[in-house]
Amino acid sequence: MKDMFVNYDNDIDKKVVPPHLCVDKKPRILESLNNISIIHDVLGNEIGIRVKHNTAFNLYFYLDGWVEDTSIDALVENSQLVFQVFSFRHKLVFEKVVNAAELYDAENNCLALPITQSESEVFDLDSYTTCAILSWPGGKYELFSEKDGLLIFR
Repeated sequence: MKDMFVNYDNDIDKKVVPPHLCVDKKPRILESLNNISIIHDVLGNEIGIRVKHNTAFNLYFYLDGWVEDTSIDALVENSQLVFQVFSFRHKLVFEKVVNAAELYDAENNCLALPITQSESEVFDLDSYTTCAILSWPGGKYELFSEKDGLLIFR
């Protein structure tokens, strides 16, 4: 809160309009499916995705960067994707382990994880945190941590 002498310290005739946050209230629908939308915070940062309850959808994990002593393609061939969903009380609600080579799209450098309708029925209308780990013999790498975003079913 400004003190009562703010106009004496500044030009009293000068009208200063404080900047306003311009927030798009409507969630943006993803281009691929109409049952998924990106969720933004007040500042416009992406904080997660909202999924229509009891529907099938895909989650995409993009692989960017370099791998020491091998390529991303070779690493994915020998890896598994471990996808976990946790409640806000950190209780494991869902886990799916899939061979990463089956999910890998080499053209776009991404892993496309399908969540079927029967798998989606496990979730209640609630908000969850997720974790995606790429694991291979002798190592692992966390693609997406619980702090990175939310998975919301509505």
